Amino acid sequence: MLRTPSKRPIACPRLPDVYGNSRLWLHDRNFRRRDAPFYGGAAPAPHRFQEKGAHCVFWRFHDRGDLITQDLRDSLQSFFGGEGVGFVPATSVVSGFRTTIAHSFSPNWTDYHFKNKPPAGVELGISGHTFVPAPESWVRFQPVKRDRLDEFGEVSILYGKGAGQVRINERSAALQGIGKLNAYSFFTDSATKSLTFKFSGDQQVPLYGVCFESREGIFLDNFSFRGISGIELGKLSSDMWKQVQSVRPYDLIVLHYGANVLFMPENTRFDWYERPMEKVVDSLRRYFPQSSFLIVGTADKAYRKNGRYVTAPGVKALLKVQRNSPKRTAWHTGTCIPPWAETAPWRVG
Repeated sequence: MLRTPSKRPIACPRLPDVYGNSRLWLHDRNFRRRDAPFYGGAAPAPHRFQEKGAHCVFWRFHDRGDLITQDLRDSLQSFFGGEGVGFVPATSVVSGFRTTIAHSFSPNWTDYHFKNKPPAGVELGISGHTFVPAPESWVRFQPVKRDRLDEFGEVSILYGKGAGQVRINERSAALQGIGKLNAYSFFTDSATKSLTFKFSGDQQVPLYGVCFESREGIFLDNFSFRGISGIELGKLSSDMWKQVQSVRPYDLIVLHYGANVLFMPENTRFDWYERPMEKVVDSLRRYFPQSSFLIVGTADKAYRKNGRYVTAPGVKALLKVQRNSPKRTAWHTGTCIPPWAETAPWRVG
C-alpha cells in the first residue's frame, strides 16, 4: 500500500523488464481511468517524497520469496527515493532464498495463519499470520549488499494486544499493545549490521512482523501467502483493518490474484469465486477510503494438451470476470507460458 501527502492519482516510473511492453492504465480512487496510458518506457519527472512520503502494499498470493516484488520496489525507490525492504514476517519458510534481507529465527515460534485454526483470542495480522513466541524465541535480521538495502534506518515492530518485554540487541524495550495492531519504532545508525529480537515468552505478545524503512521516500510491503485465492482476506476482522488504517495507513493497494483458482485448467465458470472476492475488495475500499487500488489480472497458466503446452481456457474466463466486474479493472501481462515452452522445451521437460 502507498502513502502520499496528496490525493492525486499515483504515477509509476519505468517498470522492470519482467513486465515487458504491457500497457498499464492509471486509475484514480474512484476507478476512473486517466486520459493518458502509461507504457513501461515512459516516465514522469522524478519526484522525491519528503518525510514519510508514500507507502504501498502488494498482495501477491504466490511471491513468498519477494522475488518479483523486489524488482518493482527497487524501481520505485530508485526513481522516487526511499530505502528498506518494508514488512518482513517474524518467520518464513522461504527466508533461506529471499535476497532482499538476511532473516533467521529460532524454531520454537507458533505460527497461526489462514490455513490452520487460531485459538479464540488470537487475531490474524495483515499478512494472514500471527506469531506467538515461546520462552527464548528470537528472530534476527541483517541487511544485504544491494542498493537501498545495505543498512537499516527506521525499524518498526508490529505486534498485537498485550504487554511484554523484547530485547533488541543489547537493550530492552517494553511492548504495550492496547489495540489489535501496534507499532514500536526506533532508528538505527549505519554501524548496526544486525538486529536480534529476543522474547522472554513470559507474556505472550503476538508478533506480526518487522518493517524496515528510511526517513523519507516510497516503501513497498509484500504480503504473500502461497496457495490462497484472495478470498481468505475476508477472514481478517474489521477491527484489524481499521487498526491498519490508523497505525500504518497505505496510499496504494495492489492485488495480484487468480492463479490459485485455476486448479482445473478447463474450467471456465468462476461465479463461485467472483462474488466473495468482490466482497473482499469492496470491504478494503471501505476500510481504506483514501487509498488507490490496482488489481493485476491472473498470471498465465498452461497445461499440456495433445503434446504441446497451451494456455488454460480458464485464464481468459477468469480475466473476463476480473475485467468486467464493475468498479474495478485488471492489468494483465499476457499469455506467456506456451511460447516460452515452445522456444525452449528443455525448460519444461
